[in-house]
Amino acid sequence: VTLVALEPPRRFLEVSPMLFFAYWSHERTVTPAEGGCAIKDRLTFAPRLGAFAPFARRIVSFLFTHRHARLAARFGRVPRP
Repeated sequence: VTLVALEPPRRFLEVSPMLFFAYWSHERTVTPAEGGCAIKDRLTFAPRLGAFAPFARRIVSFLFTHRHARLAARFGRVPRP
């Protein structure tokens, strides 16, 4: 994982090839919101195997949905769809 940009505590951007992905980019932004903050993840990726793409999208979506639900549970907020 290569950290390309870091603006604590507002933003980070990582861009790297990974085991299953020829390209992986993950940008997280944190912005003030009523009663706390809003976290937004933006992901761009390309699986190494094209046939793996639909499965990869489902897995990545599940992982980040789960991650946001854990953050919401930890800090007492309900995640937005």
